[in-house]
Amino acid sequence: MKTKRKAKRSAPRARVARKPAARGAVWALQDAKNNFSEVVRRAEAEGPQVITRHGRDAAVVISPEQFQPRAAPAKSLLEALRDSPLAEFLEENPDIFDDIRDRSDTGRDIKLGD
Repeated sequence: MKTKRKAKRSAPRARVARKPAARGAVWALQDAKNNFSEVVRRAEAEGPQVITRHGRDAAVVISPEQFQPRAAPAKSLLEALRDSPLAEFLEENPDIFDDIRDRSDTGRDIKLGD
């Protein structure tokens, strides 16, 4: 009695839909997971690789070179406040809050203990 041998299946090919060059290739999430090394290789060689989940864009894999220009140098909070439009406004109008600030009120005395 002969048994039928199942044919070996090769790894499924990633379904890659070509989009305009700026967008790169589009991968379904499951295909991207199964072929992650290939997604990364193509991101380095060809540009951004878009990963979709349920037909909607979910993530983009890009090379480090493409990421670096997008990383802005961090500002301290003080620098950010000094550069804000509010800082210029407050310099031009230093007494804007005078009517809501009561500088004569220093608080109240509290008796601690007996």
